[in-house]
Amino acid sequence: MGRKRCILVTVLIIFLSLFFDLAKAQNKILMKSVEYDVPVFNENAYDFRYGTANNDWWDGNIETSKRSAFQKAIIEKASTGAINVYGDDGKLLSAKDVDLILSHKETLRYQQTLPPFQQYDTVISGKLFYGDIQYLRFREQWSYDAKTFKITKQITGYAPVWVEYDQNNKKTGKTKALFWIHYSDSEKKNYQPLTDLISYNLPLFAVIDQPQFINLFHCSNDTMLRKQYVDSLTHYAENNKVKIYDCNDIEGFFNDDQDSISALKKEGAFFKFNEIDSMTLTRNEPPYETYDTVILKSLDRYKIIGLKFFEKWMIDGKTLEIKKEILGFTTLIDIFDYDEKFTGMQKLFYFSFDKPTENFKLK
Repeated sequence: MGRKRCILVTVLIIFLSLFFDLAKAQNKILMKSVEYDVPVFNENAYDFRYGTANNDWWDGNIETSKRSAFQKAIIEKASTGAINVYGDDGKLLSAKDVDLILSHKETLRYQQTLPPFQQYDTVISGKLFYGDIQYLRFREQWSYDAKTFKITKQITGYAPVWVEYDQNNKKTGKTKALFWIHYSDSEKKNYQPLTDLISYNLPLFAVIDQPQFINLFHCSNDTMLRKQYVDSLTHYAENNKVKIYDCNDIEGFFNDDQDSISALKKEGAFFKFNEIDSMTLTRNEPPYETYDTVILKSLDRYKIIGLKFFEKWMIDGKTLEIKKEILGFTTLIDIFDYDEKFTGMQKLFYFSFDKPTENFKLK
C-alpha cells in the first residue's frame, strides 16, 4: 500500500511539473519594460448642460465619483505616510519630501489702486489640488499566452501625474510626475473595482510624437517580439482561427447602442486584411483590346503601429496598488497621404479577451 502511494505521489509530481512547464512555455514575453501615461480625466466625457455622459465616456476617463475618491486617497496616504512613496531615482521619500512636492508657489502681478498705480508682485503658497492629477504613469512588463494571444500587464509601479493650469483655468502644457508607488508581495491584497471600463491608445513599437497616442516614455529594445506577436495574431485572425469583431460594433456595444455583437465570419475576417480592386488594361498586341483584371491587395501587417486597450482596473484600498484586467484591444494602422504625410489612424479589428461586463454577450 505504501509502495503504491509512493508511486502515485511520484506520478502526480511529474504531471504537475509537466503542466507548469507547459504553462510557462505558453507564456511569452512581449515587452520586458515599458513606461507610459494613461489619462484618467477626459473633460469631454460629460455634458454639463444636460447632466449626461457622452458617448465614449470611458475613453481616457474614470467615472467622476470613483476618480475623485482615488485622487484624494493618493494625496492623503502619501502625505500621512500611510503608504511608502518614492522619487524617480527610487529613493524612499519622507513626509517632508512629500509636503514639498505637493506644495507650490505662484507669483501674481497686481496694480495699485491709487497713484502712481505701480505694479507689484506677490507670492501665493498653496497645495496642489488633487483634481489636477489627470494621468497615471505606469511601469510594466508585458507577456502573452502563445495559444490564446491574451496579453497580461505586470505593473511594477505607477506615479500620479499633476497637470498645471494657468490663471484662466487653461492647461499650460506642463506636467509633473509627483512620486512613485512601488508594488510589493509582502502582504495580501484586497482588490476592489476602480473602473469597469477605460480605454487608451498606445504605440506598440516606438515613441511616436503624434497627438493620437498618449505619452510613451520608454519601451525596451525587443521590437521583434512585438512584430512576431502582431504577425501571428493577424495571420490567425485573417484565417478565422481566432474570433475578431468589427470596431464599430464593439464601441456601439460599450455605448449601450447594441445588446450583443457577433464575431466576424470567415469572409468578413478575410476582407479586414485584403481588398479587391479592378483595373482596365490594354493588350500589347493588335487589335489592342482593353480588358478588366482583378487585383487583390493585402494589408501590410507592419502598418499596425498601436493598440487601443480596453481594460478594467482594480485597486487595493490599503496599498493603492492597481491591477489591470485587459478586456480586449483594437488594432490601429497608420494612414499616410500621397506626400507620405501622416494623416491619422484607422481601426482595423477588435480582439476580445473576455466578457467586459456581466451582461456582455459575444456570440
